[in-house]
Amino acid sequence: GYAFDELRLHKVTANAYGFNDASRSLLRNVGFSEEGVGREDAFVDGGYVDTHYFGLLEREWRATES
Repeated sequence: GYAFDELRLHKVTANAYGFNDASRSLLRNVGFSEEGVGREDAFVDGGYVDTHYFGLLEREWRATES
């Protein structure tokens, strides 16, 4: 709510690595939509991993407030 009410943003974005199932699940549970995957675009702990990109629009957030 702070992002939309106080900062007056239109969209909030988040990223999570492919191996982080808990983070991806959390983002979905709070209303974020997965917008795409950057295949092997991050080098983590000695190997390349996918990055999942998420977004949440203000109107989507407002629809869940009631």
